[in-house]
Amino acid sequence: MSGFEHRAYLPPRNETVPDPNPSLDQQPETDFEITACVSLLPPRFLRDVILSCSIPLNPLKPMTLTSHFERVFNHCMAIWNLPGQSILFTKDFIVQSFREAAQSYITRTDVAASFDLLGPLTAPLYIRLTLKVTCDLILIFQQLFWATPRKRILTKPDLDSQLRSYKGSRVRQRIHQLVDGSVGAFDIITSFQPEKLKQVIGNVVESGHVLVLEELRGKCAAEGREMPLAELPG
Repeated sequence: MSGFEHRAYLPPRNETVPDPNPSLDQQPETDFEITACVSLLPPRFLRDVILSCSIPLNPLKPMTLTSHFERVFNHCMAIWNLPGQSILFTKDFIVQSFREAAQSYITRTDVAASFDLLGPLTAPLYIRLTLKVTCDLILIFQQLFWATPRKRILTKPDLDSQLRSYKGSRVRQRIHQLVDGSVGAFDIITSFQPEKLKQVIGNVVESGHVLVLEELRGKCAAEGREMPLAELPG
């Protein structure tokens, strides 16, 4: 996979004195990254998917779906800047593991996309898929942020564990349900409007953010420990 295609501009954060004993309810940094992931998502990412998926028998459609994943992946990398990602996330098999955590039946979908005859009529199905992948990636990066304790570099075993956890989580299942409920299988009105799709992403990610917090709170309570607060480099 090539280097960064898009690097987001992030405004400076307000200087604050960190709480020496942060609780689970005090996680301001993740709110910043989550908001930035959605608000700074370039509209052309969605426009390119809409255009490609609207063309019947388009052999480039699978490449467009892959390109969208890679673009969003790089977008999230630029914003979250996880410790160790510059080395770990450059490997192709690692990038593929992210896609497998966010998308099921990749090969089957690519084949179906290549031979799709209906173009605009079935475009919402593929656009819905890209929305799910986008929301999943944002929340996976959030989960990796919280899974990396202060001053520690993310390792491959930790990454593998978190990706497996997310793939089988109720958060991922709920995210996909929310996308399906927001964009119908034949909803050509919403599907062809990038700004509305971006609103869907924002709403779904916000709901997913709450679910991730609830799951983490329950897990920490069951294990009798506080949630580790990660720290990103400045």
